[in-house]
Parts: sequence; C-alpha cells; structure tokens
Amino acid sequence: MSAWRWLYDGFIVLYAFSLTLYFIDFTRRVPRANRVAFWSLIGVFAILTMLIALELFVHPSMTALAMEKTRLLYAWLLIATSLVLNAVFRMDFFLFFTNLVGFAVSVLNVFPLLTAWAGEGQAVRGELLLLHIVTALFGDVLFVISGIFALMYLLVDILLRTKRPGKQLFRLPPLERLARDAGLFAMIGVPVFTVAVVLGWIWALDEPGLVLYRDPKVLFSLATLLAYGFFVYVRIGAKWPWRLAMLVNIGALVILWVNFWITHSLAWAAWPR
Repeated sequence: MSAWRWLYDGFIVLYAFSLTLYFIDFTRRVPRANRVAFWSLIGVFAILTMLIALELFVHPSMTALAMEKTRLLYAWLLIATSLVLNAVFRMDFFLFFTNLVGFAVSVLNVFPLLTAWAGEGQAVRGELLLLHIVTALFGDVLFVISGIFALMYLLVDILLRTKRPGKQLFRLPPLERLARDAGLFAMIGVPVFTVAVVLGWIWALDEPGLVLYRDPKVLFSLATLLAYGFFVYVRIGAKWPWRLAMLVNIGALVILWVNFWITHSLAWAAWPR
C-alpha cells in the first residue's frame, strides 16, 4: 500500500510540474517549456494508467472500480481526451485549461478526506502536510527572489533618474533584465504556490474545529496568491509600465512577509511542548 502512495505522490508532483511549465508557456510563449510540459503530461498519463491497472487487481470488477474510483477514471479520461485533441487540432491552451481541471480532480481523488487507506490515515496526513509545506516554502522562495529583482529594479531606476549613478550602477543588471527576471520568478511561483494552497486546503478539511474562512493562515495565503497573480497579470498580461509593476511586486512582497511571520508564529504557538 505504501508503494501505491509513492506512485500517487509521484503522479501528483509530475502533474503539478507539467502544469507549471504549461502556465509559463501560456503567459510567455516558451516552446521548450511547452515540449517538456507535454512529455511530462505523457508521463502523468502513463503513471495514471498504471495506477488504474493496479486498482483492477484489487476490485472484483470494472463496475466496482468505476463506483469507488470515479474521480480517478474521470481524470484519466480528461488527460486522454486532451492529449488526443491536442494531437489532432494542436490546441495548447485547451490542453492547459483541461488539465487544470484534471489536476484538481486528481488531488481530490488522492486525498478524499484522507480516509481511503484505512489504518494509514495519520501517515497519509503527514505526507500531505509535508508536501504542502515543501511546495509553500518553494513558492515563497520564488516570490522573494522576484521581490529582490523588483527592489533592484527600483534602485537602478532611482540612480538613473537622479543622474548620479556612481560605480554601483555598473555592477547591477540592466532594467530590462531585472524586469524580466522579476516577472519570470513570480510567474513560476504562482502555480507552485497554488498547488500548496490546494494541498493545505484539502489537509484542513479533515482537521476538527478548523473553519477555513476564519483561519488567518488561509486568508493571508490567499491574499499572497492573489497579490502575485495580479503582479503577473500587470507585468505580462496588461503590460503596465515596468516601474509601476515593480511597485505592485513590492506590495505583494510585504503581504508575503506578513503571511510568513503570521504562519510561523501560529504554527510555533500550536506546536506541542
């Protein structure tokens, strides 16, 4: 059973990786990211097919499998349909949006209130919590790096506007590169942090006495995600002036740090001693 959990974990991680690359290609048109995302999705489909085949050995009939693992079959059909249609009509955006739905269905299937594996509920909850923490920290790091590039952009911009650049300016990257890197790291961080929020939400569903809309960790995490999503939109979608977009990034960075310290403080206060 633990080997199956590893397969499920690998399936979810690879699926999230594929969607992250599709998101990058969706916002900035990166052919290499599109190719890697496509072959990662092929790997996801292969793992999911293997999982369904293994489930057939457990269930007495296909009908019993369909009754108990409806969401798993639903995700498999979504991925298969999107791959076939993309091969025939070449619709990358359709592939991306369809598999966003497929990923949500897959996550709900893997952790249906964490009761699918009897006797292993706490182990599964622990793995889910660990995956949530790791993806959230990775997303935080990407956002912080994006914020550092935004700060450097504003520094270079101020030095150029004052016409007193000094020697420090020649050691800093040009404005175009700083703006590009700030957008790139935020663009990668948004889908990664989205996965972290979804995993945390599913873990919290089975937490007794927890009301999601009253939990400050949930609210500030959503605020962080919305802030950086808005930055990606104004930087890449709406194409706001670079300086104004970097100010939006700094505002999102402030929300991120508030979220980090609140989450850390509440987690430390709740830690058993």
